[in-house]
Amino acid sequence: LIERLWPKQPAVQFGIALVFLLVGYVVGFRIDGAGNGANGDVAQLRNEVVNMQRLVMLSLLKTESASERIRGANWSERINRPDTEVTSALFETLNYDPVVNVRLAALEALLKFYDQAEVKQGIISSLLRQSSPLVQLALIQVITTVHDAEAIAALNQLLKNKDLNKTVREHVEKRLKEMESQGM
Repeated sequence: LIERLWPKQPAVQFGIALVFLLVGYVVGFRIDGAGNGANGDVAQLRNEVVNMQRLVMLSLLKTESASERIRGANWSERINRPDTEVTSALFETLNYDPVVNVRLAALEALLKFYDQAEVKQGIISSLLRQSSPLVQLALIQVITTVHDAEAIAALNQLLKNKDLNKTVREHVEKRLKEMESQGM
């Protein structure tokens, strides 16, 4: 039946296809609510999802379970632009959590935002608060990539600590020499 009704001339076929395409576009435009309703809804939904991710991360960081707090730190991977509350919660975890692995997870989460000046400054100042050699070594690894005066000052301040772990002390001295040889 379609073969009998469908025109044989390509120009007419093209014209009919174009009419159907135009009708589909107009119908879609009208269903969309003048072309802007869905975009606003999608943007609102996206904001709600981001806010929900933020809330999940913050609530997980406050649980008693260390594995849940690690999950909370890992949830920050889903947040592109953290607000002050998110970075503060991660720094609170990095500086004061009793479990070393949770602190390391918080540091890893903060590294995603390391290009922000306040995060960089917070990581540098966190070095002097740490008592765990593992966390200190991880922070030293991060801080020595910065090559700025604040990082060097923090490392020198750390060396003044007479109770500093021997391995950490050796690592700091080695990294400072490397930085010095690179012209810092």
